[in-house]
Amino acid sequence: MRRIDAEDLNMVRKSTNRMTELLVAALNNRKGNFRNWMLNRFGCLFETSFPTDVEFYVYQSLMYEELNGLEMGIIALVPGKRTPVLMIELKTDYWEPLHESQMEDGAYDITSKKHGIPLLYIIPSSYTQRDKIPARAGILDWNDILGVAWEYDNTCFAEQIERYIDIFEEDAPFSKEEVALLTVPSLMKEMHQTENLILEEVEQILKKHGREFEFGKYSLEPHGKGYNYNYDGNDLFIGFNRSKDAPFFALCIKESANTDNDGKLYYEDGYYYVPIEDSDCVEGDEEVLTDLRKFLKKKNVVISRTFEKTFHIMPRLRSKLSRLDACYSSNEVIFLIKMLSDDDHRLILGGEYSIALGIHKDILDKEKCTDLLETDDYYEFPFCKYTRLFCDFLLSSTDKELQKNYDLLLDTVLKEADKRRK
Repeated sequence: MRRIDAEDLNMVRKSTNRMTELLVAALNNRKGNFRNWMLNRFGCLFETSFPTDVEFYVYQSLMYEELNGLEMGIIALVPGKRTPVLMIELKTDYWEPLHESQMEDGAYDITSKKHGIPLLYIIPSSYTQRDKIPARAGILDWNDILGVAWEYDNTCFAEQIERYIDIFEEDAPFSKEEVALLTVPSLMKEMHQTENLILEEVEQILKKHGREFEFGKYSLEPHGKGYNYNYDGNDLFIGFNRSKDAPFFALCIKESANTDNDGKLYYEDGYYYVPIEDSDCVEGDEEVLTDLRKFLKKKNVVISRTFEKTFHIMPRLRSKLSRLDACYSSNEVIFLIKMLSDDDHRLILGGEYSIALGIHKDILDKEKCTDLLETDDYYEFPFCKYTRLFCDFLLSSTDKELQKNYDLLLDTVLKEADKRRK
């Protein structure tokens, strides 16, 4: 079984909540054809027809003794009636665990049988616990839903759901772009330097003008990385935007009575996005934006195409790296991070060398480590020095190949570390 840490679970929980909300909004949208086609798809799956006036609700507790207060991801109700016509459970990542209540003969299965409520699971195509889903339940693949959305939905739902599928579903080797990011130090270094330069200036400007703000760390929300704050009744975000069609460094304003989409703005999921240099076309925070535009012009800050591509790769890359600690029970192939989870070794991502093996300083001779970067309590042994071995490991396509390349890489790096031991 895969060892799942709190950060992994938190990331998946956020994505599941977000995808659930997006799906329910699309299912309840009577202006597009997506709703009708999905109701038809549900009906075919369970060999029944679902009422056209059905409404979908997020995270509802059903008053059934078997569920004991558990919340369903989505339930479908006919207005005025208490018995659901459909119960839906969602999983986003291919390794996300099924709880005991969600398995065969669990609370969900028993409730479905006893009360005659169809039970549906929406899962990634490569979901690892598919065999534990109740036999009588229906199953839909996220890609099936995406196909219907692309063909019949008239909102940006398909683009949004595709972004989540890209990040969470793929259980594949690293792409060439991802390998380049991990093995060419200058790429990661440029991203961090540009990002830090601008965000530090944004923070200073917000402080200067007395704005109360909070830093929005990387999340799967529509924003990317930057600062959230409220001004004059508007919820604002200034920072780097991860949406593929939106302005890259942008002001983001939550839709309200004070914002008017005049065709110049990118709109997604309840927010307007506008480039910083053009942000005077909406009611934002002109004091802050004026100072920020002056800074960008004075410092001649340029968001390079390389930076932009690097920044967009990061969510998927971090997701893949978080999965490297998976242990495949079929032949006990243990990935890199799991092996390095003890106190002496640590995998370091995003440092001076992009990605490195950290060896605890207490077991190394400081005088022999003057050419290595110090990170907290560790010295970094950069994998970019062993680019060929590292690339071979990342691009391994079979378990056997992965194990072989893993052994070669670690053996080489640890031999180098042994030369510097006390």
